[in-house]
Amino acid sequence: MHLTFGFKPGMTPRRRGLFRLLRQRGPHGLNADDVKRALEPVGFELLEAHDAGIDANGISRTGWYLSRKR
Repeated sequence: MHLTFGFKPGMTPRRRGLFRLLRQRGPHGLNADDVKRALEPVGFELLEAHDAGIDANGISRTGWYLSRKR
């Protein structure tokens, strides 16, 4: 089994300091399709994808993805 947890695309806070100086944004985030694309070539299948970290406005900023080796 493999558990992936991370921010969703567009949900990471804007970065300051070094990222700003280098004119780079922080992490881009990931979704279920990103996890599939990364893990399927090495023999994993995505079993579950769930929202996590839902705020008072009903917006999920993070997600977790459960995969297993075929």
